[in-house]
Amino acid sequence: MQAAYDTWSHSAHKDIECHTCHRASIADENRYLLTMLIKRPKEIPARHGRVIVPRSVCLECHWDGDPKIAKVNASAGHNQHAFIQNIQCTTCHAQQVHRFMPDSRVCANCHAETVKARGMENHDCQLCHHWKAEPAGSKSLGLMPARETCLGCHQPARPALFPSGAPMTFQCSTCHQPHRQPLPTAKDCLKCHAAVARVGRHRVHMTEAGLTCGDCHRPHAWKISGLRALPRLSAARVFHRGDTGGRSVDGPRHGAGLAIGDGPQIPIAFSAGGR
Repeated sequence: MQAAYDTWSHSAHKDIECHTCHRASIADENRYLLTMLIKRPKEIPARHGRVIVPRSVCLECHWDGDPKIAKVNASAGHNQHAFIQNIQCTTCHAQQVHRFMPDSRVCANCHAETVKARGMENHDCQLCHHWKAEPAGSKSLGLMPARETCLGCHQPARPALFPSGAPMTFQCSTCHQPHRQPLPTAKDCLKCHAAVARVGRHRVHMTEAGLTCGDCHRPHAWKISGLRALPRLSAARVFHRGDTGGRSVDGPRHGAGLAIGDGPQIPIAFSAGGR
């Protein structure tokens, strides 16, 4: 019992009497009384009575009442785990006796899947999943990281990749799934852009020239410039040589096809010599 007392005396509950949380039934109280009268134990066993505290007892303080005590009724983490999945408080908050704050290892007890995004393997879960965020609703994603959460780390590291005027300002998780597939594929793009093959010369470049979305569109910016397109036209150049029998394919015919998206038009001439 000494170890339990020592941790309690330094915990957030140090001013709370033991039986406030560890409550005995009438039957338990009578049994303890008979044990003391008959057996006269000289020490208390390490585990005795009702050690696990039910959630209903925790909520008496942590749902309402004294505003100085932390509340769980406006927390995305508690909303999902305690109230939707009906997980007892002690599952996370009693990994060690009277040490109530869980660390990220607690998450791994249930969430065994690994983070597949390179460089994120050793991050604490709450770096991305804000436990105390507002529950999911019209103004909050709950435990899911918001775009601002992701950009808080990724934009300062490589600001050029995230121009302020980029057209895609939806949630990063639409394309990136760190626990499953960090980087999207061309198939993922087509989930939203299913009709793109009917726009301009996309079909030619996608099906006949063998180009993928990323060959022309720079992630997060997407608008194509000449500097972006020219170094990536080797596949298209081979295709056009075969398509024209060596004849030059000039800008007026194919310029619009190569200027995919909302970027500036790129007049480009191909010839058998590759100029």
